[in-house]
Amino acid sequence: VRSRGLGDVYKRQRLSKKDRLEMALAYLRNNKTLTVSKYCKMTGMNSTMAEAELDAFVANKKNPIRIVFNGKKKLYVLA
Repeated sequence: VRSRGLGDVYKRQRLSKKDRLEMALAYLRNNKTLTVSKYCKMTGMNSTMAEAELDAFVANKKNPIRIVFNGKKKLYVLA
């Protein structure tokens, strides 16, 4: 029996934007970077919505999330 990942648990729940921000911050505390693809898997959002929301988190200077680029790849990191 294959265990379900945390993403499966998160997708089954209706999460608020605040909950998703906390989830992104928790992920970044344990990992150096967060990709749009990973955030999609965590939240169940499509890539356009996920990227827009992560960019909105970055735009709010109260949040410690920032963007870095690795070549063309956009990554989100803790400030």
